[in-house]
Amino acid sequence: MAPDPKPAGSTLAPDPKPAGSTLAPDPRPAGSNAKMQKKVVGLGFCLYLCNRINYLKIQDMKRKLLLCVMALSWVLACPAIAANGAHGEDDEDPMEVFVGKQFIDLQLKDFNGQSHRLSEYVGKGKWVLIDFWASWCGPCREELPELVKVYKAFHADGFDVLGISLDDDTQAWQKAVKKMNLSWNHLSDLSGWDSKAVEVYKVPGIPTNLLVNPKGKIVASNLTMDELADKLNEVLGQ
Repeated sequence: MAPDPKPAGSTLAPDPKPAGSTLAPDPRPAGSNAKMQKKVVGLGFCLYLCNRINYLKIQDMKRKLLLCVMALSWVLACPAIAANGAHGEDDEDPMEVFVGKQFIDLQLKDFNGQSHRLSEYVGKGKWVLIDFWASWCGPCREELPELVKVYKAFHADGFDVLGISLDDDTQAWQKAVKKMNLSWNHLSDLSGWDSKAVEVYKVPGIPTNLLVNPKGKIVASNLTMDELADKLNEVLGQ
């Protein structure tokens, strides 16, 4: 990484969060029911699998017991799996600590291997969503068409997206961007979960994101696309 100094205002501010800079802690009515339904359905499905083991034609009781233990482990793991990178389904969002603070600058590369800093795209007078994703991430690819819609609706009014990929394969990364018509800027260090972006921004799972205001302050984390659209309607006056 080039040793050039980071632009002013691009480092993590040590000041406490200003009043009103964080998302409201109230429950989110728009998505809370859907999130709970996902957990209930996942748990119910796992319990169903556990129950079906009784009907397996397995004579060896030790093998049958082992399968039951494995199924039970899956049941216990379901809530954590459902929460990983699923927009706020976990009680705590590690990235929320950045809300109310200036974004942290870092250097990654574009498709051509050219190095760029986040500060080239963030804090330049636009609302920017820093979107963490990867071509191999199924939930990411399900969400991205909705992000494309939000981008098209608000881009002309001062909204942009910066995609930060956790890919480790250049061709897979570029192919996904092209296939899904992700027409915003994209950066990566092609290090997967060892990416510097994961370390700096404490990324717990993907998809996830940070919304940065025109002055470079992070105002929200882990937004659903509905929440993002509502926030942009609020700040851009649509």
